[in-house]
Amino acid sequence: KTLERKDNKEKLDKKTSSHAVEIARILQHGYEVFRDEEKLKRWLNKENRALNSLKPVELFDTLSGLSIVNDVLGRIEEGVYS
Repeated sequence: KTLERKDNKEKLDKKTSSHAVEIARILQHGYEVFRDEEKLKRWLNKENRALNSLKPVELFDTLSGLSIVNDVLGRIEEGVYS
């Protein structure tokens, strides 16, 4: 939402820029795990028991939430996720 309100010529503050970079990193990691954009989109928007029945995308608003999502992706990648 913050990005949508910004004028194309406006710069992001450091906090918002950092957050955007972290989201991009998580999305890249997710793509590496699922190897398919549609599968990744479905996973991001589906309730997940490992995330207390939240959708992964619902945790994107905080850095700690992004870290939790990244941890779950790592578990999927290693075959530890059930």
